[in-house]
Amino acid sequence: MPVLAELNRILTSGSFRAANRGRKLLQYVVEEPLAGRANRIKAYSIATIAFGRDPSFDPQSDPIVRIEAGHVRRALGGTISRKATMTRFASRYQQVDTCQPFRKDVRKKAEPDSKWK
Repeated sequence: MPVLAELNRILTSGSFRAANRGRKLLQYVVEEPLAGRANRIKAYSIATIAFGRDPSFDPQSDPIVRIEAGHVRRALGGTISRKATMTRFASRYQQVDTCQPFRKDVRKKAEPDSKWK
């Protein structure tokens, strides 16, 4: 199943219980690498682009991205137990220590994307 279709199934699933910020996080960490912008998967970018935080956001003093990533992992854990068809995708996300579920060799320069503004 294509990744975006599986992402959509997870986001619209009644069994995926995550707040709006968690949904934005999951969508961002899946879509950015697929768009060739894997290098943007950092706490600062997630907070400022996906969550709409101020550019003065400091990931060292504000743990919101780490906290939300934990919530998403737990929500995906519930998804796994209730939806066997999503296991491969959700398991891959749960195995990472950071918010980087997809690793892709990206050689082109990342360009700003107005979608997240």
